[in-house]
Amino acid sequence: MPTLDIMNNDAFSISSLTQTINNVPFRPGRIGQLGLFRERGMTTLSAMIERVGQTLMLVPTSPRNGVPPTQPRDRRELISVAAPHIALQDAVHADEVQGVRAFGSETEVMTIEGLVRDRLDSMSQHLDMTLEWHRMGALKGRVYDSDGVSVVHDFYTIHGQTAQTVIDMDLANASPASGALRASFNTIIRQIRTELGGVLFTRVHGFCGYAFMEALLAHPQYISTFGGTDAAQLRQQAVSTDPGASIAVNAFGVTLEEYPGDVNGQKFVADDEAIFFPLGVPNLFQTWYAPAPYMETVNTLGLPRYAKQWDDGGRNVLRHLEAQTNPVNFNSRPRTVAFAKLT
Repeated sequence: MPTLDIMNNDAFSISSLTQTINNVPFRPGRIGQLGLFRERGMTTLSAMIERVGQTLMLVPTSPRNGVPPTQPRDRRELISVAAPHIALQDAVHADEVQGVRAFGSETEVMTIEGLVRDRLDSMSQHLDMTLEWHRMGALKGRVYDSDGVSVVHDFYTIHGQTAQTVIDMDLANASPASGALRASFNTIIRQIRTELGGVLFTRVHGFCGYAFMEALLAHPQYISTFGGTDAAQLRQQAVSTDPGASIAVNAFGVTLEEYPGDVNGQKFVADDEAIFFPLGVPNLFQTWYAPAPYMETVNTLGLPRYAKQWDDGGRNVLRHLEAQTNPVNFNSRPRTVAFAKLT
């Protein structure tokens, strides 16, 4: 009686599995939903960032028939940022598919495809969350590994810069100075506009922790200025049945939303923290995908996800599964991001 070597079917080739995992619904979190990061593939293992210095100067007067001063040349510099390798393994055991197909049948491949797809879906969820974690790090200027301590990329060091000074918004003050809250938001907008120079942006957006949001909503100046305007919207959001819904408000030209959630006790945004960034700036935040380290993918354009399966080396009791992504998430202007703290 013939038997079927199921996992060597074309449905389980690297091309088919990679296509499958890239078709799994993307669960990126709020950063992915906003579309902040422009995604592209690359054929190399590192992204090359070209930095061009822009020096502005006042041009002195000169005699009409004299020699004018020479225009300064912008310094060009290439910076290499390596793509981190993020991968997970799983396996499909023979006992798990026992009884799935009739003995001798060669027509029950789809059932096993469903089992493999479930495993890929589970791994994809972990990869999605990790991508969101890395993007939040790039947004803040430093990408941390899963331990929250090891630095993957420090974009302040890469650009030879330092982070903006954290703004004290004095939200806990029960008797704030008149106009203090508006002045804090104005400082944030000016800070971002200054760092962008002549580059246009549409507006300023922000993420904050729940304690920061609650303190803002309870602030006397916020209540007197926006209490009536946002009350209906906030009431509607408070009774929303969508578990992913979060509180969002518009205040003094800035949209600020609470960023909920954590992974293994590590919050994406600390409870007392707020970060602000411009929207509408071309190529400010980017994601470049490097190819997987497989013979089949050498010198090919990188894809967001890869998946592959292989045997157990002879016993034939299980097939290994792997899902991976190799993204460089970077911030091309880290000082355009402003920070505030609840004090």
